[in-house]
Amino acid sequence: MAGNLSAYRQSDFLAGVDLFKRLPESCLNLLVKDSRVLDCAAGHLFFQVGELGNSLFVLEKGHVRTFRSYGDRTLTIARIEPPAIFGEMGCFGQGKYYFSAEALHDSRVRLISRDTIEGLLECASGEFRRDGIRRPRRIGASIPAGES
Repeated sequence: MAGNLSAYRQSDFLAGVDLFKRLPESCLNLLVKDSRVLDCAAGHLFFQVGELGNSLFVLEKGHVRTFRSYGDRTLTIARIEPPAIFGEMGCFGQGKYYFSAEALHDSRVRLISRDTIEGLLECASGEFRRDGIRRPRRIGASIPAGES
């Protein structure tokens, strides 16, 4: 998609993602310019429990599952469909993943670095600051201390 679509269409797609809906066009264009697209096969593991990350993932095509394994048991946390974000814990707070994520089908994701997200804070309005930063911190705050 990224190679075949204009920057305008890519930024249009990002505008459909809840986290970025209120961003001005200039900020969406910055996201397109400063992110990279990864096409991956089914079974691709994006990250695992305990790893440190520095990217936010935007699912553009395919399906991703987040999960946590306990011994020989695996608990699926969510099945994600586009347009959606995942892996926000790697980009905010301590940057530690509390679950794993894998592609269920051939998928395309956009990786947005922590630095790019921080740049958006300078670019975006106060409305994005309230919605965009508090949401991931709330998610992190709800994880029990014993899970880290």
